[in-house]
Amino acid sequence: MKKSRNTLYLLFVWGIFNLSFAQKASPDSVKIAWLRKIYSNLQYNTIAFNDLRNKWYVTDPIYVREIYNRFIVNNGLLVDGKKPSKEFIIKKTQDVYNGNVFIELKKRYYDNEIDTLRFFTESKLAATDSTGEYIKKDYFFDPIADYVYIKKILGQNIYDDLKARYYAYTDLTKQPYGVKQAYNFDIYLNLLDSYLMFWSTTTSLHNKYTTAFFTKWGNDYIAYPGWYYPDVFAGFRVSYINYLKNNEKYITYSLELGYSVPAKEPILDFTSDGFGPRLFHSGTMLYFRLFGNPLHLIDPKLDNIEISLGGAFAITEYKTSQYNVKYVSQFYSNRNYFVLSAKYKDIFPVLNLGWFYAGGAIATYDVYHYLLDPKASKLKLLNKSPKGNFEHILTAEAGISANNSLLVHDISLLLSFNVVKTISYVGIKTHFMLNNQIGLDFKYMTTLGIGTSKLPFYKRDSYIVFSPIIKINY
Repeated sequence: MKKSRNTLYLLFVWGIFNLSFAQKASPDSVKIAWLRKIYSNLQYNTIAFNDLRNKWYVTDPIYVREIYNRFIVNNGLLVDGKKPSKEFIIKKTQDVYNGNVFIELKKRYYDNEIDTLRFFTESKLAATDSTGEYIKKDYFFDPIADYVYIKKILGQNIYDDLKARYYAYTDLTKQPYGVKQAYNFDIYLNLLDSYLMFWSTTTSLHNKYTTAFFTKWGNDYIAYPGWYYPDVFAGFRVSYINYLKNNEKYITYSLELGYSVPAKEPILDFTSDGFGPRLFHSGTMLYFRLFGNPLHLIDPKLDNIEISLGGAFAITEYKTSQYNVKYVSQFYSNRNYFVLSAKYKDIFPVLNLGWFYAGGAIATYDVYHYLLDPKASKLKLLNKSPKGNFEHILTAEAGISANNSLLVHDISLLLSFNVVKTISYVGIKTHFMLNNQIGLDFKYMTTLGIGTSKLPFYKRDSYIVFSPIIKINY
């Protein structure tokens, strides 16, 4: 340690000697060059470990703007060691406006301080480097290679956030190491809606393709939330996110395909009437859902509108022998439903509680009334009607959501009306997650006295469902 201090001292003295000599024979630029050399040599050289330094990118367009603006107002950006022209700044600022600018960050090997920050765009030129590989990044400012200066420009709070990566959630944040680009994968465990991401890739620094296993139980827009629906749908989800906004998912499109698995309703009847489940499984169903914000492709100003089209339809019908029932009985079953919904997100902020959003849905579903006679081979349909067995529901929904680094929440009110049976439901849905790792889903729906007729047997006065949430990033 003593030897190291002596070395630094001699280096400093030698630099001052040379600087005093240069003062007599050289211009100010030589002085600056010597000072920079002294300063750079005070740092411990870890060139042999450069391939092990942690490197990652900031792709959030709003966060890039904030960092870029701080460097601009402090005249902290150079091109070939000189202050860039006004025209050059205007051109690159337009790229920032368009969301085409990203930031590359590197940490020092031995203490995790950020000692390199670079702005770049994805290169559109078919240029190659010395190894013959295509250059994917176009760096247009000199690298800022001084953690003290970076911290001074950004301020302590933003600097600490960049180091800890609190500006983004791990399910959307790219974390390339070396030259290999990769994503964090995640497992989302929720009794009502779960998924396991098992494949992810990218073609550029701001898009993402993912594939996941998923399960869904219940549908709020047909007034059968959670375990009150007799089937869990399991299948595969393929998603394409055109642009990563780290504080919220803006999915260009996502396709879900699955099939039904019979599920038993938990014995948690908060409005006990002794009847138990009201709907029963009567055959295999195929499930589909296509959702995202495709209007963004028409006009970027519409990227806050999310549209979803989904449903399920039966492809088989059970035989009476498959129920293992030895007596004559009756039951109701849903075999088909379709839902079209839309949600306008981030309409306006509500104090510090989050962003207001609103949406609606149109849904239709059928209800079959069966007679199960063990002596017969097939189920007998009791409610044959020339009008069909479908009921139609209109739903309006509004709520407040926030996606912060510590607490994620979504609270909404829902009002639905069955135009065939004249049944009205009002409900509340809440979703909370702490540190994007643990949380709770809770839903409550009850009939509204106004405009509600007598309930059919297959409907309930109220529904309560809930589930803990655990998210694991890997």
